Amino acid sequence: MRDVRMTPLGATTFAVRVDSYDHGAMTGAVDSVLLSEPLEFNSTAQMVLQLDELMDAEDLPMAQAKGSSSFTSTLELEVLFRQHHSWQGRVRLHDGNQEVAFRSVLELLVALDMLLGD
Repeated sequence: MRDVRMTPLGATTFAVRVDSYDHGAMTGAVDSVLLSEPLEFNSTAQMVLQLDELMDAEDLPMAQAKGSSSFTSTLELEVLFRQHHSWQGRVRLHDGNQEVAFRSVLELLVALDMLLGD
């Protein structure tokens, strides 16, 4: 019998605060219902790896509310599916003016550059 586990609503939606973005190099923090406090990152690759690890975790404590009420996001990253070691989803700017769908982490990186680049 398969082990059925409920996922909190919004568990794969991440609020991303971009502190700096220079030629594809992004620093900032990520917040989610799964985190008790924002998760800082120093590169785009580090953000992707940390989020992948977070989504892979089996015994992650499930918080019911956002960790930090003072967290101000720049964009929202929603991972709809993870399949064959890749992600599918959408990323949207906090102001809601632009939204881009992606079918892989590579497309996510291109979308981030398109949304945040000069």
